[in-house]
Amino acid sequence: MNEYASTRDHNGGDTVADAMDYAIQTVGTSSGMDVGGTGTPWVCPGGPTPRQVEPVRAFETVVVGVFEAEELAEGALDTFRREGFRREQIGFVMRTGALIVQADALAFADAAARGLPTALCELGVPEREALQYEREFESGRSIVTVKAAGRMRYAISVLERATGTSRPATAPAAEPTEAMSRAPKKRKAEMATPGTRR
Repeated sequence: MNEYASTRDHNGGDTVADAMDYAIQTVGTSSGMDVGGTGTPWVCPGGPTPRQVEPVRAFETVVVGVFEAEELAEGALDTFRREGFRREQIGFVMRTGALIVQADALAFADAAARGLPTALCELGVPEREALQYEREFESGRSIVTVKAAGRMRYAISVLERATGTSRPATAPAAEPTEAMSRAPKKRKAEMATPGTRR
């Protein structure tokens, strides 16, 4: 965890338990959180849900990755840091029991206190998709965001490799040149008129 990571509420509490207590008092216990934020581990109502979104998706200004395993998400973040991405360009949020862990851009946006959809919308994710990512997060998956202006393809490839969804590299088909496109027609014309020589 780095200095931009947060597992505390912004009022100086020891953990986000104070914020969770407040949320439970105002929303109720149907949210799946336990009172105090420290007792029974949080379990998605109805058990784990199948993934509802693609593991990696690019939007206009941000790329989002959804990870089944925290270690894979952290590995992707380490790659971005090594490649010079700044803390405000990358973000991470995950749930460990009743505790929400956030880092970098998602900690700056305070996803834990303000809600993941709000934080994602501020980063450039449309509201509908932000709500889908919230469901992924609530079912126990980690979310990584990358604001990769000018490096979108690179960010996509790192997240695809990390999530295990990378596509095999294929060489682009060569564009036919004018000479290449005329050559077969000329041959066909020569073959159509036997006995004539040039």
